[in-house]
Amino acid sequence: MAFMKIARFISFIAVTLVFSALPIGAATVQFSIEGLPGGLKVSERGEFHKCPPQTSQIPIDAGGVILQEHTVFTVEQNPGPGPFSPSASFLIVPRSVYTGEMTVHPPTNTGCVAAEDQLLSLFVEVLGEDAHGHQRFREGDGGIAVITSDLVTVQAGLKAHASTDSIVDLVSHNTPTTLAKNTLHRLLVQYSDTFFATSIRGPSIDLTQQTIVLGHLTFVSRARATLTNDNQVCLLVANESKCAPLTQNTPLSNGAVTIAPSDILVSSTLNSTTVIWPIKLSEPFPSGNFTLVATAGDFDPFSYVVNGVAQPIQLLPWKALRVPVTVP
Repeated sequence: MAFMKIARFISFIAVTLVFSALPIGAATVQFSIEGLPGGLKVSERGEFHKCPPQTSQIPIDAGGVILQEHTVFTVEQNPGPGPFSPSASFLIVPRSVYTGEMTVHPPTNTGCVAAEDQLLSLFVEVLGEDAHGHQRFREGDGGIAVITSDLVTVQAGLKAHASTDSIVDLVSHNTPTTLAKNTLHRLLVQYSDTFFATSIRGPSIDLTQQTIVLGHLTFVSRARATLTNDNQVCLLVANESKCAPLTQNTPLSNGAVTIAPSDILVSSTLNSTTVIWPIKLSEPFPSGNFTLVATAGDFDPFSYVVNGVAQPIQLLPWKALRVPVTVP
C-alpha cells in the first residue's frame, strides 16, 4: 500500500515536470503612444479574433495595461508664412510619450487560419468623465501587433492623430497643382482619426490666398465647402454662406463657385472618411496663387482626466493638409 502511494506521488511529480517544461505560449508586447497631450490617464488593451464556423465570434480579451507618461524632446520645423515659403527655423519641442508592456497568450482553436491567430488587435483608451461625473473611456484604434512565436518581444508604436492625409485630383490622379476655370474638378480628400471615423466632424475644403490685412500678411478664405452634421453642404464665399442638402440634384452656386451637392460622395472605413468634392470655378473667380486647405475637427465626447482633474480639453487638434495651387 505504501509502495502504491509512493508510486502515485512519483508519477504526479513526473507529470508536473513534463507540463512545466512545455512552451508557455506567451509573448511580451511593448507599447509606445505619441501625439497625445500630457497629464492623461492612458491605457492600451488587446484582442484576438474568433472565426466561423464557431457559433461565438466574440473577440478574445488579451488583457490590458495602464501606460506611463514620459517627456521627450524633438527638433521640429517652424513653418514659414505659407506653402510657397521655406521653413523659417527649427524648434526644440517637448512631447509626451506613453509607454508600457504586457504579456499576451496567443489563442488556439479559434476557427481562424494560423496567420490570423497571430494578429493582436490593439486599442488605446483615454480616461474621461461625462457631465454626470461618471467615468468614461474614449477608445481609439491602436493598430495591429503580430505575434509570430513564443517568448518574443514585439514593439507596438502608435502616433495618435486627427489629420487630412491626401488630396487627389481624380482626373490626373495626382495632387492638384492647377484649378482651371470653367472646369469641373473632382477632388478626393481623405480625413483620418485615431479615434475612428465617427469622431470626424465638419470635413471641409478651402481655397485661401495670401493678402495684406491691417498691415499684416495673412491667409483669407476665397471659397470654402463644408459638410455639416445634418447632411448638408455649405458653400462660403465672400462672407456669405449658402447651404443645400446632399440629396439636392441641382447645383449650389455662390458667387463664382459652384458645387453639386448630390455628386458629393462620402465613404468611411474604421478610422477614415473620404469625400469627393465636385467643384467648379467660373470666370469671375480671381486668378493667382492659392492654398488648397483640407481640414476637419475631432469630436471630444466628454471631458478628460488631466493631472487628476476632469477638464474639457481638445484631445487631438486637427492637422490640416495644405497644397499650393494656381488658378490661371
